[in-house]
Amino acid sequence: MAKPTTSPNRHSENQKQHFPGFRNDIQILRAIAVIWVVAYHLQIPGFENGLLGVDIFFVISGFLMGKTYQDQSGFHFIGKRIKRLVPAYIVMILTVLFIGGFKLNFTDFSQLYKQALFATFFLNNFGFWLQTSYFDYEAFNPLMNLWSLSVEMQYYLLLPILLTLARGKIWILFCIFACSLFSALVLTSISPKTSFFLLPFRVWEFLFGYFAWKYGKHSGKYQGHFGGIVSICLLTIALALPMAAQSTNILSGHVGIFAIYVTLISAWILYKPIYLLMETHLLESTLEHYH
Repeated sequence: MAKPTTSPNRHSENQKQHFPGFRNDIQILRAIAVIWVVAYHLQIPGFENGLLGVDIFFVISGFLMGKTYQDQSGFHFIGKRIKRLVPAYIVMILTVLFIGGFKLNFTDFSQLYKQALFATFFLNNFGFWLQTSYFDYEAFNPLMNLWSLSVEMQYYLLLPILLTLARGKIWILFCIFACSLFSALVLTSISPKTSFFLLPFRVWEFLFGYFAWKYGKHSGKYQGHFGGIVSICLLTIALALPMAAQSTNILSGHVGIFAIYVTLISAWILYKPIYLLMETHLLESTLEHYH
């Protein structure tokens, strides 16, 4: 009698049981975003569009927040986020201020102090919106990297309100998504730094991630090896697109068509996990990190 073999279908059924709880692919997607942003700030050739990594971050955050919020009250959700983020965040700001007090001249330290003050209340994005552009390499902005965390914290506070308003009325979230995206595109043609820094014009990216979680959590679908490679290649193509970050043209500026492209591919990868990446056990589950 021939020995029974494990069919591909049985293997895929076993894999379905593991997600969305086990998602190494999210860690890898996050690593791609980190590399893009760091390479952009280091002005490494080929990463002129690396700031699109921020858009990937926001989609991932929207996905993970949807997952972690589902069984919690608003106060519990916000409390856990604050407990996880704030202690290390404050220590980091105080450390930078302490070192800056010894290393910087008065003018630069005053600039650092102003940024630290905004950052303490998770308003760094407002501070940079008021004073400068993300794309000004000559400006002294030692805490520039905290602006996106400020946007995320603001969204943490907003999410319970959004989901309460949209309880049983998902169309409300789609309307908010559409309004946020439309207003971001309009403002790109008027004030690119406004659409870049402020939460109302970034909400659509978080909701992209939330929708990927909401409609993908029970699907049990994943991308095969070929599909996964295609998805990563499509995402990487964004680095070669003719984007001019400070442009007021939505075809080449940011937030614009290319940001939509990157968020759409990222949301697709979150909605339909890449099996090739989920196979690897080199990384811990991102969602476990968020609990």
